[in-house]
Amino acid sequence: MDSIHFLLSLGIEKGFNDLKEWPVGNVDGNLTKLFLLTNEAILTFLTNTTKSAYEKIWTLYGAIAEKLGFSNEDVLQAYISKNETNYERQKNGY
Repeated sequence: MDSIHFLLSLGIEKGFNDLKEWPVGNVDGNLTKLFLLTNEAILTFLTNTTKSAYEKIWTLYGAIAEKLGFSNEDVLQAYISKNETNYERQKNGY
C-alpha cells in the first residue's frame, strides 16, 4: 500500500490528481517483466513528467495486481483501510 500512497502523492505534487478511474490497458508478462516495466515507467516519468506517463504507471500497477489475483478495486479498498488505520494511529500518538 505504500507504493499506492507514493504514487498518489506524486500525482498530487505534479498536478495529476484528477484521475477519476484507474487507467487500464492490456499489459502482458509475468510478474518479473511487469515489475521491470513498472520500474522503467517510473524512471521515464521522472524525465517525462506527463499525464500519460503517470497513467502508464497506474496501468502497470493494475497489471501487477491482476497477476496477483486482485482487482483494482481490491487494491483501492486495501489502501483506504490501511490509510484509515494509519490516521487513527497518528491521532492516538502511535
